[in-house]
Amino acid sequence: MALDARHRSSIYRKLVPILGEDDTNALLTQYPSIEADELVTKQLLRGELAELRSEVGGLRADLATLETKLTVRSARPSSPGGR
Repeated sequence: MALDARHRSSIYRKLVPILGEDDTNALLTQYPSIEADELVTKQLLRGELAELRSEVGGLRADLATLETKLTVRSARPSSPGGR
């Protein structure tokens, strides 16, 4: 759960008198200020990397097929009339 600046400030002001600054800061670091601050698990990262590798492998295969087609076309003798 991400906290916006207004909520973070409110919580900070209320907890400092009870916990002190250091402990309040330590507690609030456990709650990201924006969604992008959330940690990624190794399992999720591995899954995303596997998917990306698969997509790159598919693109490489597509490029190899295109390269073969271009090589075959460029090796054909030109016919009269440009076709």
